[in-house]
Amino acid sequence: MKIEKKCLRCNKPFITETKYIKRGHGKYCSQDCAHKSKLKKVHKPNTTCAQCGNTFYRPPSHLKKSKSGYLFCCRACKDQAQQAGGIVDIRPKLYTGRSSYRQIARRAHGKVCIACGYDRSNRVLQVHHIDKNKHNHSPENLAVLCPTCHREIHAGIRMATRPFELIGGETQNRTANDSRAKGVCVPTLSP
Repeated sequence: MKIEKKCLRCNKPFITETKYIKRGHGKYCSQDCAHKSKLKKVHKPNTTCAQCGNTFYRPPSHLKKSKSGYLFCCRACKDQAQQAGGIVDIRPKLYTGRSSYRQIARRAHGKVCIACGYDRSNRVLQVHHIDKNKHNHSPENLAVLCPTCHREIHAGIRMATRPFELIGGETQNRTANDSRAKGVCVPTLSP
């Protein structure tokens, strides 16, 4: 049975059969109209990037999902906004005005690995939470370590109790020729 319908794209009347309509077809007057209707629609910009100010489109459902209320046109803008000097509301706690736990540990214990004495590059040193509670930033819970010693502690090769005492006496400046075995640390026992 043939019936007359209007094309969903151009509103031009056309004749189709009911069997096509039942199958979900028979919506367009031609293949050209069917193809053009399936092309991705170009949306008008509906929001502004919080970092760079560019306008862009986001679906309404995405606008509601933003926890902070800030929207960004790309990942690079979001990353810039989260860095120091960016948008204060969405910066990680690391960049808040308070001292970070790394600064607290380095002020309290110096810029040297307390296990092996490594001190060639301050940028390499890491801070370990002795009780493994990342929210406990008291100086007694923090230990400045080189990456190797830090990894050994987490792997269970090295003890992670405080205070550390180096085998063979005081910590000395280490050179590339020194072996790591000279800097083996053992915990001291408090009476």
